[in-house]
Amino acid sequence: MFRRRFVIGSSLAALSACAGRTPVRDAQADAGPPTPVPTGAAAHWAPFAEGITIDGAAAPSFFYADDEPPEERARITAKDLAAATASGLSAVIATVAPQGRFWLDDAAFEKNKRDIATWKARIAEHPDALLLVLKASDLETARREKKLGIVFTSQGTEPLGEKSDRIPLFHELGLRVMQLTHNRRNLVGDGCMEPSAAGLSRFGYEVVERLNAEKIVVDMAHGARRTIHDGILASKRPMLISHT
Repeated sequence: MFRRRFVIGSSLAALSACAGRTPVRDAQADAGPPTPVPTGAAAHWAPFAEGITIDGAAAPSFFYADDEPPEERARITAKDLAAATASGLSAVIATVAPQGRFWLDDAAFEKNKRDIATWKARIAEHPDALLLVLKASDLETARREKKLGIVFTSQGTEPLGEKSDRIPLFHELGLRVMQLTHNRRNLVGDGCMEPSAAGLSRFGYEVVERLNAEKIVVDMAHGARRTIHDGILASKRPMLISHT
């Protein structure tokens, strides 16, 4: 419970700060009409209904159901949307980029752009249930309107290649969180499965600086211990470790 509450709290603080809003405020000042206090099993932690709650690594499975027959995809979609509404979550941080592979050309960059376009189209198909989160106030909107906010992330910086100047483009496309590494080493730093645990590279420091400048949250999940250490010290804005 402590880890999940820490992840949720750090996610909200980082997303709010990178959107230019101070996250520590009286909840009643922003909440609007109060949400009914849950009963039964939902009342085990009553503040859940009033707060902005974010799952640090999740997404409705129908986003990945392209290969299913249309009838099955429709069934999965209906089930996922109902579950998303019932969960009470305000948002999920969802991966819209290739992860955990070595990319030696621009394949990751091009695939990431295609995937973002696909996800945006899917979200637009369900405006009553889903909301693309681009700014801090969108999280409050999702909570108030009982929608599931979708925060785009990349689990690894491979889509950047060797070009940190691609970061503004990804911000424009809707990316609001970027994880520096997955389990393996990339050009930015070492992932948690590398035996050497070398930490951030020079390029890694450049990427962190540029992510800060573009108000994209730096995510240290999957990083090696030294990479996480270096990233925390390098980031001038709140960062997060979205999941373990």
